Amino acid sequence: MREIVQSEIKAKAEVKIPGYEEGQKRYAKQYRINIHNWSYGRLIENITTQSSKLGIAIKEVKQPVRGSPTEKAQGMCI
Repeated sequence: MREIVQSEIKAKAEVKIPGYEEGQKRYAKQYRINIHNWSYGRLIENITTQSSKLGIAIKEVKQPVRGSPTEKAQGMCI
């Protein structure tokens, strides 16, 4: 899967910036960054929508700032 995505990004960069390898690398890097940025608002909205269709109750909880990741996860679950 990773190879497929990489080749697609490379192909897009070659179309956008033909003949300029350094520009293609910069374009590909920026494209990867943009793809991997999550819109958590949209994610929460989609989870809420899908769960309501299935009748699953959702409770949104803010994660505490202090504590280890394990302690934070336990606090959210309990």
